[in-house]
Amino acid sequence: MLTFDDYKAKISIIQILEDLGYKQDISKGKVSPVFKLTDGAGNKLDEIIIKNPHSVQEHYY
Repeated sequence: MLTFDDYKAKISIIQILEDLGYKQDISKGKVSPVFKLTDGAGNKLDEIIIKNPHSVQEHYY
């Protein structure tokens, strides 16, 4: 049986955000990517900033 750490090592939070419908706001830069979830009218519902985007083991948000 896989543990949380096993899944964390294999699946990036960025993949999960994209699967949930979040889109990267590239106007905010790429060092600490910002992902936004919007409704059908384009209104922001949620925003998540990813730290250490290039290291799956060290992602935090």
